[in-house]
Amino acid sequence: MRKSIVFALIICSIYGGLYAAETKVEGKICSSWMIDLTQGKSTPTKFDLSRSYITVASKLSDYVNVNITLDMRAVRLADTLERTQGLSFVGYTMILKYAYAEIRPKFANNHFMILLGLLRNKHVEYIDNLWGRRYIERTILRLNDWQASSDLGITLHFPIGNEGKMGGAGLSVYNGAKYTDIDEKNKQKNINMYGTIKPLVSQKDFEKTQLVAQYYRGTRNIIFDSTRFASNYSHEVISAGAKFAMTNIFEASFDLNWNTLGYGADTGKITITGMSYFATFYPACLFDSTSFLKNLDLFGRIDFVDPNDKEDNDGKGMLFAGVEWFVSKGFVMALNYRMTDYENCKEITEKYIYINTEFRF
Repeated sequence: MRKSIVFALIICSIYGGLYAAETKVEGKICSSWMIDLTQGKSTPTKFDLSRSYITVASKLSDYVNVNITLDMRAVRLADTLERTQGLSFVGYTMILKYAYAEIRPKFANNHFMILLGLLRNKHVEYIDNLWGRRYIERTILRLNDWQASSDLGITLHFPIGNEGKMGGAGLSVYNGAKYTDIDEKNKQKNINMYGTIKPLVSQKDFEKTQLVAQYYRGTRNIIFDSTRFASNYSHEVISAGAKFAMTNIFEASFDLNWNTLGYGADTGKITITGMSYFATFYPACLFDSTSFLKNLDLFGRIDFVDPNDKEDNDGKGMLFAGVEWFVSKGFVMALNYRMTDYENCKEITEKYIYINTEFRF
């Protein structure tokens, strides 16, 4: 009953807001069908609804915008609810992912803006756009949960070029938690310096070429006391990426990450390395513009992960290869093959075939 009331209030707020300000409602549904080709797997096929989003963005004035995004995802609350209330729930529910205000002070003349609230991590946003297929899989940074996609904090953002068309840079201060676990377990704050630039935006054939980078520094979100000091439990992420693109012909990109975590005075620090390389080819460039191939592209991605720089033979590699079809406005689907191979020969190589779809409205 409580969830129904909350949902009704949200819907009423959305429709009420449409008449109160310049408000836009958008949504996205990501689904998939998977065939598991891994040897010995008991569940060979599976339908899944990986994510659904509803975003409400409203322009309150020339200087203030607000954004709220709900993430509808599968959760398992059965164990907790059975212990506390004798109830169980395994299904889909709504989670608040973003809720922030974007303030553009009049005196700044659009040279900078302030974002405050439950913020989208800017570097994660840039890398998502670089990869461009979040509905198929997350980027290597988010797939391995090395950095939160949103957190409570404040950002000072500087657009580069007219309305940020050439990129942007800024500084964020976060609690150091994440939107799925907002409990701040210590008083430390984490900082994130980020930036992106599109150096060839004025050249139509190369306008999608882009460089991105970030430096994230803080502490792990754990409790500190007289026996556990913040200086021994640091969290540092260094990332760099780039895309070289020839419009409607091909794109080639890389995304490099070094995630360093402190595990106490005795263990010291461990660095996790993640490297991702992906490319896209548009076959329509070889054929007549009326060909059905104009709505198709071929893509591939290779990830390499080393989870511990102090140990050998513990890494893994992932391969994605497939074809993407833009069926109609707001509807795209992809057929792709995936494989995960491990350095440890005792681990079984995982193989899958996926059909992914995304619907936008």
